[in-house]
Amino acid sequence: MQSGRLGIALLAFGMATLSFGQSFQQYLHLRRLYHIRFGSSVVALDSLVGERTLEIAATINGDFEANGHSVLLVEDVSGESINVIANSPPSWLIGNAVKARIIVRAYRKSAHAPLEARLLGAAPESDVEDVEYQEKEQDALKAKALQAQMERAKWNHSLASRHQASRKWYLPSYQVAPYYAKYIIHQNSKLGWDQAMKIANEILGFGQMYGVDPRLVMAMVTVESNFDTHSVSRAGAMGLGQLMPTNARDLGISNPFSSSQNLYGSVKLLRENLEKYRKQTGKDFDALVLCMAAYNAGNGAVARYHGVPPYRETQAYVRRVVSLYYQFCGK
Repeated sequence: MQSGRLGIALLAFGMATLSFGQSFQQYLHLRRLYHIRFGSSVVALDSLVGERTLEIAATINGDFEANGHSVLLVEDVSGESINVIANSPPSWLIGNAVKARIIVRAYRKSAHAPLEARLLGAAPESDVEDVEYQEKEQDALKAKALQAQMERAKWNHSLASRHQASRKWYLPSYQVAPYYAKYIIHQNSKLGWDQAMKIANEILGFGQMYGVDPRLVMAMVTVESNFDTHSVSRAGAMGLGQLMPTNARDLGISNPFSSSQNLYGSVKLLRENLEKYRKQTGKDFDALVLCMAAYNAGNGAVARYHGVPPYRETQAYVRRVVSLYYQFCGK
């Protein structure tokens, strides 16, 4: 991609940029404020419509003046380029081939409009790498603790199941659906009864179609979107089951904000992951844990770490979904 393809238009851009007497601690505060843990590629902005704040691991290849603004020539680690407006950038950032992490707020009005980007913060690449290394070490320790916790949970569940069978449902779907709908409205009071019943019946229907416990689907959707059909995450995940654009495209979903299309894709993904990890582990509990870890972080991350990835978000996600599912099952 040439720099012109993502070149900024120096238009009135209604976002304040920070002046740079900025310390490294202030930069880290910005990362926490925008929930940033890793640098992104400029490619992430290719299809952006709207506004997004992200961190780029970059080489600053110089700067120029335009319309009274300083503009940085930024190249990311993959070689993609972008121009970034910077009001009074720090002196250490000005020069050729300066390695840095920069936090950028990007905006595009429509699909065919030019991209506009402004600098919010900057820090030397080496300083941020040190912080990320320490965070990875901490995450690895937490992953081990989580694994131990899961092992204890398996043992406790096995012990309890000898004395108390889990609650089983024998009601037909048309009798169960109103209970699901009441819960859905309790979670998202903006929904009307008819829409809540529609979602409930779709969860029951797709659960039956793919052999996935609808209580697991209810737990997953609660954690993912809290039954907001129009929900969009910072990463671009969409709808009830927070499908990523690539997953939606692979599943042939044309409208991820349609409850029926989204739940079709979400339940199908759950089924595929449950089958995959049940074959790998031979254990239902392990398959459930890895299925939800893969739903959140991707199958590649689960394979790379040989289990639940050491990401705080993923670990918390797995705990919440599994705990809520067990509550629904009366365990």
